[in-house]
Amino acid sequence: MKSTLTRPDLRTTALLKDLLPSLREAKVSGNRDLEITGIEYDSRKVREGNLFVAIKGEKTDGHLYIAQVLKRGAAAVVCQLPRDSLPREEGGISAPGGVAHILVPDTREALAMLSAAFYSHPQKDLEVFGITGTNGKTTTAFLLKSILEGAGERVGLLTTVGYSWGEESIVATHTTPESKDLQEILWKMNGAGVTKVAMEVSSHSLEMKRTCGVDFRGAVFTNLTQDHLDFHKDMDSYFKAKLKLFEGLEASSFAVLNSDDPRSMEILKVLQVRHLTYGLKGSSQISASEIKLSHQGTSFVLSTPKWKEKVNLQLLGEFNIYNALAAAGVACSLDYPGEQIVFGLGFLKNVPGRAERVDCGQVFTVLVDYAHTPEALRGIIKLARSVCKRRIITVFGCGGDRDRAKRPLMGKIASELSDLTIVTSDNPRSEDPKRIMADILKGIPAGREVLKIPDRKEAIRKGLGLAKEGDGVIIAGKGHEDYQLVGDQINRFSDKEIAENFLR
Repeated sequence: MKSTLTRPDLRTTALLKDLLPSLREAKVSGNRDLEITGIEYDSRKVREGNLFVAIKGEKTDGHLYIAQVLKRGAAAVVCQLPRDSLPREEGGISAPGGVAHILVPDTREALAMLSAAFYSHPQKDLEVFGITGTNGKTTTAFLLKSILEGAGERVGLLTTVGYSWGEESIVATHTTPESKDLQEILWKMNGAGVTKVAMEVSSHSLEMKRTCGVDFRGAVFTNLTQDHLDFHKDMDSYFKAKLKLFEGLEASSFAVLNSDDPRSMEILKVLQVRHLTYGLKGSSQISASEIKLSHQGTSFVLSTPKWKEKVNLQLLGEFNIYNALAAAGVACSLDYPGEQIVFGLGFLKNVPGRAERVDCGQVFTVLVDYAHTPEALRGIIKLARSVCKRRIITVFGCGGDRDRAKRPLMGKIASELSDLTIVTSDNPRSEDPKRIMADILKGIPAGREVLKIPDRKEAIRKGLGLAKEGDGVIIAGKGHEDYQLVGDQINRFSDKEIAENFLR
């Protein structure tokens, strides 16, 4: 369903001259009184009267398509030049008749700031909570949403699983949307009466300035383990990207940090806002004790600086205690009472593709999980081991065109913690699935029981077919995804559906 826009000042057009003040160091040529009917960064979507922002993407450069967008009727074009190359004279930029041409030092930043201005700065009436880290972002966001909705708030959700508010839902193309899409979604949320937004903030989005123009009310750091080194190259660069979320917090904001992760100490060195820490191992302000894990859920006593309450989570595993503590930390920072926090944590039944149980009456446990990093895979196998009496069978693969260094690490973890490992394909993209599997197998010690089945559907069926009473089968890597990326093809594929069809 489409959201109902209730605020009269939510606009769908704007004058170019009203958007330009949002830019820095911009050089403008052409008519500033043009009516802008929309902002686009994808040349294929440009329509009459649009402002096109040329950004360099992973596969191509928007500057190559300027002639195309002009034919489509673009009213204005934003291009990027190095700072020292910006023309000094007003007449130094050539612009076709009737088209405004804008040069800026950074078109990604310009896209974000122009989009915020075009959509009337929708975040000014929203409290946005950004959650960053390697693992746990999605579940923490769902738990925070559950707490806030239990307290009567209208909550928007921006996660890897999808973007949603009220009855509206959009399939996620990125964990964090591109800046123009983000501002448009916040605009729609605002018009639908949303007051608070729980949002995953990826390292890619911070590096690519997708969140520029968003003033976060609060920020959460879950943890940092190896991932995305194909993009960031090393762990320090990966962490510095995450750090940008905390460096940009306003004085009135707050932070919630996992004190069991050593990187939190580095965040504290730059943090200029109030904060709460959470954890299980050392001294922290938000903690858990009297922990009980079972195949039905997790219970613990939640301790905060002001109160203690027992929590009964429907979610499984120790790592979900961390996620619950993180969400509770945000709610405590907002001064929600303990009973509301405990209710919200316990109300959430599951998160799609996150330790999600597949129950068709079988005599063994089946868990579908998004685990695609070494630590996440370790966590889901340890969870299964804690609730299953007999063997653990792990079915997993690794994504193509992504960090190759983590593949043998994941193979080692799976083989050491599982009784049987079935190595298969994930989203191979442009890579040969057999090459990806070979990288995984390099980490598996000789003598470990392992099967190699490239066809993921057959691998899942094999794992389920071998399971007996009391066993646990983990299907890891894709979680909530309902597709498989093979070359340039997007094929319908759901781990959960395949498991259900086999079990039935």
